[in-house]
Amino acid sequence: MRFSHLPAIAVVACVTLAVRSLMAQDAQKKPPEQPPAVAEVAEATPQRVNEWLGAGKYAQTLPMLQQWGAKPPPGLAERSRLLMLGKCLLGLKRLEEAVDCLQKMREAAPDLVDDAAVEACVLLGEAYSQMGRKKEAAQMWQEAARLKPLASLKNLTQAKAATYFHNRVSLDMIEQEQMAAFGRIASMHKAKGEKTSQAEANMHRLNVAVDFPAMRQLAVETGRLLLDCGKPREATTMFLRALDTGLDRCFTGKARLAENQRQLDLVAQSPSETLVHDALDGVNQCLAAMAPQDALPPESMAQFCTAWHKALSATYRPDTGSGDLFMELAKADYPPVWSALCLAQAAQACLREGDFRQCKKLVLQAASAPWIVPREQLDCLFAFATMGEGKFKESAVLLQKTASASNPLLASFIQLALAECHEGTFDFQNAAKCYRALAESTPVIRHKAEAEYALKRLEILSAMQSVAEGQQRLFVLPDDRSTRGDWARGYGMEAYLLAAHEFKRDTAGGLAPGKRLKCRFSTTIDTEKSRLWVTRKSVEDAAALWNPRRATRMAANRDDYGEQHPIGAGPDLLMSCEVPEGPHILALYFVNDYNYYESNRAYTITVTDDDGKLLCSVPVRHFGGGLYKRFAVDGPLKIQFRIWRNTAINVIFSGVFLDAPSLPPVPAVLAAAKGSHLDSYNTLREAAMSAKAADLPALMDKCNALLDTLQNAPSVETSMASLWMQSRLAAFAGRSREGARLLAQAADTASSSETLYALIMDSFQGRERQQRTLSWLPPGCHELDILWQSYFKKLEGDPAHSTPALLLKLAQSSDWRVTSYAMGEAWRLLEKQRKMPPGVQLATRLCLEGKNVGEGHDEIAFTALNALEADARKAGDKAVLRRVGNQLLTLTGRYKMEPERLIALCGLFEEVNAHENVRGTATLRVAKAYERKRDFEKARLWLDKVPPRVLSPQGRQTLLDRWKALEEVLEKRKNASNTTK
Repeated sequence: MRFSHLPAIAVVACVTLAVRSLMAQDAQKKPPEQPPAVAEVAEATPQRVNEWLGAGKYAQTLPMLQQWGAKPPPGLAERSRLLMLGKCLLGLKRLEEAVDCLQKMREAAPDLVDDAAVEACVLLGEAYSQMGRKKEAAQMWQEAARLKPLASLKNLTQAKAATYFHNRVSLDMIEQEQMAAFGRIASMHKAKGEKTSQAEANMHRLNVAVDFPAMRQLAVETGRLLLDCGKPREATTMFLRALDTGLDRCFTGKARLAENQRQLDLVAQSPSETLVHDALDGVNQCLAAMAPQDALPPESMAQFCTAWHKALSATYRPDTGSGDLFMELAKADYPPVWSALCLAQAAQACLREGDFRQCKKLVLQAASAPWIVPREQLDCLFAFATMGEGKFKESAVLLQKTASASNPLLASFIQLALAECHEGTFDFQNAAKCYRALAESTPVIRHKAEAEYALKRLEILSAMQSVAEGQQRLFVLPDDRSTRGDWARGYGMEAYLLAAHEFKRDTAGGLAPGKRLKCRFSTTIDTEKSRLWVTRKSVEDAAALWNPRRATRMAANRDDYGEQHPIGAGPDLLMSCEVPEGPHILALYFVNDYNYYESNRAYTITVTDDDGKLLCSVPVRHFGGGLYKRFAVDGPLKIQFRIWRNTAINVIFSGVFLDAPSLPPVPAVLAAAKGSHLDSYNTLREAAMSAKAADLPALMDKCNALLDTLQNAPSVETSMASLWMQSRLAAFAGRSREGARLLAQAADTASSSETLYALIMDSFQGRERQQRTLSWLPPGCHELDILWQSYFKKLEGDPAHSTPALLLKLAQSSDWRVTSYAMGEAWRLLEKQRKMPPGVQLATRLCLEGKNVGEGHDEIAFTALNALEADARKAGDKAVLRRVGNQLLTLTGRYKMEPERLIALCGLFEEVNAHENVRGTATLRVAKAYERKRDFEKARLWLDKVPPRVLSPQGRQTLLDRWKALEEVLEKRKNASNTTK
């Protein structure tokens, strides 16, 4: 409400009265010769009075506010005056009067929800607090927390703000205001020295939200308060809360919007070493109070804290194995209590990365140690790992045992996961029971909102018919959290779809002819289509999908435009998909785009068949580092995925991948290995070849069992055959990065470079169609390159074998298995030996760049071919020069060269007297390059030079028509811009 246009007479009258009142007061309090402090009163307006109140000038403003009660300035509502008067009286410590005034203000419009009502409740809370009426103060602050979001939503509605801003209030402000209320309550008790009550208020605040800025500092502070109150066991829970860093990770730290940055900081930045030290020191003090023999002396404590922070920082890296440092720390010479603490952290890191098998092992080890980590927390980790494996029935049994956890936050997580498990087994009755109990009991605001929406979702699902027992053709497989954006490590061999990677459409491809994914996208609202969204066309984030055509990672997705619809009102994203005949692994990829990171993105996927029968229901959570939801499907089958937005800001979805389940045959060089369980591996391979979708979950369990057997065998460190099989088993089970790491270890154990060369050739025998996959991954990430890296390390250590003849054979190889990386390494070693004639050098470099072109390394090839052209011209080698031109011409199909470079290429073809078709194609590329520059005059000139055998008259006319249309559009835009100016 503004007060800038009050009538002048009213203002003068108010000023006169105020001056007289203040002068009378000053005459009583000050010597006569001292002038009264009334200069500012001459400018008194309601707006000015508010400024004085903000500056703490309560005595100066009180008479004015009292006089306005009899004759208020025009436009000043009585509620506003009473609010200012209450604030003034509170500042003067006239508490009873302040309470009466503020209560009167509230009673004037008890149902009105606005900012004034919120402020009145906050002020009443402060007044009650100073009066010692703590219960009433807490009630008022809680009421302010309830009203604030409602008032904000009302303001947004009046301002006709977009739905997005309404959603932000629903997602953020409700819990923020609740935390602020408990913060005020805690401060009240702190001022009175009531540590127990302060700790209780802090714990309420910590239970409102899972993670928030300063959460860890607050947990440490609360732990110290509980220690001071003689409650070391309860304090331990708080210190462990400060050490907990959640199940999500993002691997870059810069968001586009401030509200997203606040959330991103919590999952992309490691806590400081100081905070880690404070939390661990708190745990040590708790041990000193309860089990002195386990407490660490100061020097050991400092060393442990440093090692812990280093291990914790490793969990924020995108590479897998981030729990390794915690496992190493667990083996150090510390009491078992501390080892158990490290094992629990390592287990959580494995859970975050999707290594559910290792997570379970570590949980069992930690559970056998002393009590420092609550058993219910360890049981919860074990159940979550089982849930990640897609075993909802088993997980439900485990979670049921811990459902009565004493920690309210942990109990909320358990109840939510238990409900999701029941939903995943179509036990909708028990799922509804759990969701209802969660909505009634949880202190976590977002869990409450999720549970309330889930009950609506269950009403829809329970009314649907599910597929009869024995007719199921789709099964849930374990999640994959480690492959991240390098999808071609384990996915897309048959077909792939990368959402929005061509900006206005998806990128699709694959190796299986005629088996491309047929996917159609829509939403549950007819008027809202699925949107394609490119956040950044080139990023370094490991979770972003690699685009093989652009040789970069792209932050891109499809979404449901949900941010423009109210929370809980859809539109959910729909994807229909036709799976071809045979058993397949179908994977959907989700990544919580760091540019717009939202901690509340948690979806539910339901799948139905062509008859609308329900096939499965699975949750999607914690996918900042990338998550593949995997399903075994028997085709042919038409299915529809519904990705429920639930209470998230929107649905985002990044890719679909289709593969045939298979284990590769054992390479011939390993077939004679003894004691390496080759028979067991071959049995599993045969089972995979004949498996149906229903067999795949159990088959993956058998793969993991054999993997455990191999890793526990005494010869695991020296057996190349064992490590090779482990790598294949891990990849088949959905842990391709672990598979790549084991493959590198297998290569490193090779007895010689000759053995390793044989392994490379044998491993990819008969897999020629996979040559295309060399361009599907960033350089150096393909399995072939992993093996070649080990090969050249061995070769450099064996000078007798690294002969120029061998290196030249590799550098000029046409075998697809000799990758551009291998050829480049061979060339590097040849240059080092300085034993190549100039002509051989040119020919070898040409072979290498031809391989780079073939593998899609366009930028590398373009730069190298330019240099090679100059050297060939200098040497006068026209044969090499012609082939360089041909490679450049091939490259122009993908690599956008400038017109001037293409004109130079035309000159090269004239120089070497290239075939007319070649010259004509280069000329046409020049014309199209000028089209990209929107220089249509030059484009037409070059088009006239293209011979008819290269471009038909119809094709020529099509180009001319397109250019004319583009010119007209550009001219209209130019005219419109000039008119606007």
